[in-house]
Amino acid sequence: MHSASQILQSLLEDGKSPLADSYLCYRLRFEWTQVIGEKLAPFCSPREVRKGVLYLNVPSSAWAQQIRWIEHELIHKLNTHVRRTWVKEIRAVVVANPHR
Repeated sequence: MHSASQILQSLLEDGKSPLADSYLCYRLRFEWTQVIGEKLAPFCSPREVRKGVLYLNVPSSAWAQQIRWIEHELIHKLNTHVRRTWVKEIRAVVVANPHR
């Protein structure tokens, strides 16, 4: 028998719940360094996911370009981490403090 928390987590992670993207993005914020690595994590952070697009906060246009160069690698890491096709595209958003 599964606990209520296990059932809720399963519903949120399967992608069918309207809250699934918000839950996975929330979880991703805590696991960010583990997922993308210690070298990249200080320079970007997940903002939100909408319709398969992950919006990342970055500190400059140079970092936005860097994200474009490694977009496919990041998408693979993210989708592998959540064990489903969740992110299909990444868009970098330049902000003064990317970790807010």
